[in-house]
Amino acid sequence: MAMMLTSIMYISCMKSEECTEDKLGSIYGIVAELSTAEPMRAMGIELYKSDKLLLKTVTFDDGHFEFV
Repeated sequence: MAMMLTSIMYISCMKSEECTEDKLGSIYGIVAELSTAEPMRAMGIELYKSDKLLLKTVTFDDGHFEFV
């Protein structure tokens, strides 16, 4: 679910004219079990651009991840 939201945010930025240049920023999120809302730890998160893997990380004990 979190990966879909991240993808949607990134794709919408790619289509806008103000995002045509490389820009710095951060992406933060929390991965939780859908049925219980419990945070999921040690889940792999990957960030892609044009089918090329840019960054990888793993969620912390409280389910959060961050790309700076």
